[in-house]
Amino acid sequence: MNSNSLYSIIKEIKIGGIKAINAIIERKTSEQYYLDYKNVSLQDYSKRTGLEDKDRNILAKAISGFGNSEGGLLIWGVNTNTRGDTTPQIAPVCGISNFSNLINNSISRLTVPCHGSVENIVVIQNKELDMGYVVTVIPKYEGLPIQVSNDYKFYMRSGESFVGIPHAILSGMFGRRPNPGMAIHFLKDDRNIKVDGRELSFIIGILVENKGKGIARDTYLNLYGFSKGDRIRVSYEQMSENFEGNIYFWRGYYLISKPDLRIAPEQGLRVVNVTVSMIPPFEDVFELEILVGAEGQMPENTAISISTDEAK
Repeated sequence: MNSNSLYSIIKEIKIGGIKAINAIIERKTSEQYYLDYKNVSLQDYSKRTGLEDKDRNILAKAISGFGNSEGGLLIWGVNTNTRGDTTPQIAPVCGISNFSNLINNSISRLTVPCHGSVENIVVIQNKELDMGYVVTVIPKYEGLPIQVSNDYKFYMRSGESFVGIPHAILSGMFGRRPNPGMAIHFLKDDRNIKVDGRELSFIIGILVENKGKGIARDTYLNLYGFSKGDRIRVSYEQMSENFEGNIYFWRGYYLISKPDLRIAPEQGLRVVNVTVSMIPPFEDVFELEILVGAEGQMPENTAISISTDEAK
């Protein structure tokens, strides 16, 4: 599994909920570098006021291990210890809403530094029983390595396990520069939607923002717009003089920032406008794929799909 697969699973779970969890189990998605299953030590968390020690320790090690590596997912409510069967077995938790709240309340006390970007996705299987799963999303931590508070150890992900970080690697991590984290924002310009009976056109603004801790240099975007039919045209208008762009096979546009552009954390700018024109009958769906990255950052893929009804 690569980082793109990781974010595909996150998107799948957010959209599909319980169906996505079942699909992940059915296709026997194994524990890998980015994915870990855990069965909780207490199946009913309805009346608990704190996490069980075992669950608290699992969470702390996962935050450190995934945070010090490339990020990952911890899916609570799945048992992988069934003898003679390598297929993960579902073991949904009762009181799942309370369990999720207890995880949120514990995060700040489990590691040093605190990983403030950890989030939980609650997936309900039975609403009346408040039964289901929690997917804890742990992004890569851009900063000093994360230490577990109770055992003073630093962990990393190795294969399907969390292991202590060797001293030589740990020394290098303390000296590393924080990395940028370029992200994409979409802005549909409602002022530029035109429908004249013969054509529907609209503009999508593409903005970049540095969500990481380091300064972004050599920021780049690869855009490619397409549809399954032949009634959609796409064109690009560069909105920032700080980027250089090139057309790629009519529907693609590649951009890279000029050498003197630096984007600090929490800063961003509008880079390009994408104009989409649809010719009737309006049956096709427009899809836009974008690859974004910068020096020192793993590239990230993102995409949107827009139907005619959504465009209007």
